[in-house]
Amino acid sequence: MLAECARSVPDLAIEVTEIPTISQQSALLGARVDLGFGAVSTQGVPDATIVREHMLDDPLDCVLIACDHPLAAEERVRLDDLASLPLLFSARDAHPSFHDQVMQRLQRLGLRSPLDTTYQSLHLRWARAAEGKGWCLGFRSQRGHAPKGTVALPVDGLLVPWGMELSWRAGDDRETVRTLIASFRRAAAVVRRTPVFSDEVV
Repeated sequence: MLAECARSVPDLAIEVTEIPTISQQSALLGARVDLGFGAVSTQGVPDATIVREHMLDDPLDCVLIACDHPLAAEERVRLDDLASLPLLFSARDAHPSFHDQVMQRLQRLGLRSPLDTTYQSLHLRWARAAEGKGWCLGFRSQRGHAPKGTVALPVDGLLVPWGMELSWRAGDDRETVRTLIASFRRAAAVVRRTPVFSDEVV
């Protein structure tokens, strides 16, 4: 999206600000940002003053472990296989409903790993997994592009819906905002046309 805007609207100045998904609505309402791009699963209560548009699906359906872990050469794993390693995940108070959804699913699949909620950041969890300090959940898109030092392994029965959505203030019809929305839509359409993994999980 940024590359397209740089080519088609070179005079458009875009500033990217990292804001957690759960804080994006207040940032939009406070006019600190004009567009939000965040996770569908962790959005708060719908607000009529905010427009939301689904962009991408990227379910959690695999786990990330260190490249040098004995299981790294396997095609698939079961959660039982990972029982000796802690699960690196966020604390419940960060996203209660999503946390409960994920943990219930993992428990149905026989989760026996201890839970380590020390690392709230996704990037920190990926780094710790690469160091062999535990395992974490991975997105379908990471199966072909796992974070450095990790491998992404599918897990039978693991499928937690996840995706990304674009949000903006209702009634904001400025040309700049319309341009960015259109660019996001085109970029998302390109990603959706990209072939995905064909092996389905139940």
